[in-house]
Amino acid sequence: MPERPSGIISTSRRLGVMAALIAFAVAGCIVPQPGGGGGGGAPGPQIVPAQFSKMESCSARVGGNGGRGFWDPTQGCWSCPSGSARTIFAVNGSDACQVGGVFGNMISAEYLGGSTCEPYEMRVGNECYICPQGRGEVRNGQPVCVL
Repeated sequence: MPERPSGIISTSRRLGVMAALIAFAVAGCIVPQPGGGGGGGAPGPQIVPAQFSKMESCSARVGGNGGRGFWDPTQGCWSCPSGSARTIFAVNGSDACQVGGVFGNMISAEYLGGSTCEPYEMRVGNECYICPQGRGEVRNGQPVCVL
C-alpha cells in the first residue's frame, strides 16, 4: 500500500477530531470568554432603545432661492431653486439640481443648515433621539442607550 504524504489527515481522523471538539463544548470544557455572549464573567452593559425626541423639519425651511428644503442624510438640509429638480448627483456639487427638464442646465443646491438636534440628542436620519440615562449610540442603524 502506498504511503500517504505527510501533512494530509484522513477523513475519518478529521471527523474524530471534530467529534471530540463538539463533545468538549457540550460537556462545558470549552467556556466562552467573559463579555463574549455567555458563560462566567460579569454581565455586559444593558442596552435599551433611545427615546424619540423630534423630527427635524427640513421641508419647512425655504431657501433664498425660493425652493423648499430637502434632507440629505450625510450633508444636512438643502434646497434646489424654485422650478428646478433634484438630480442623482452629490448634493454639494455644481450639478445637484437641474432646470428645464432632462436636457436643462445643471445648477448647485443651496445649503440651509445642518442638524436641528440639540447637542445632547442623537440624530438618526432626520429624527432626534435622547437617552435619559447612559450614553447614546447608534447600533445597526437603531438609536440605543447604553447603561
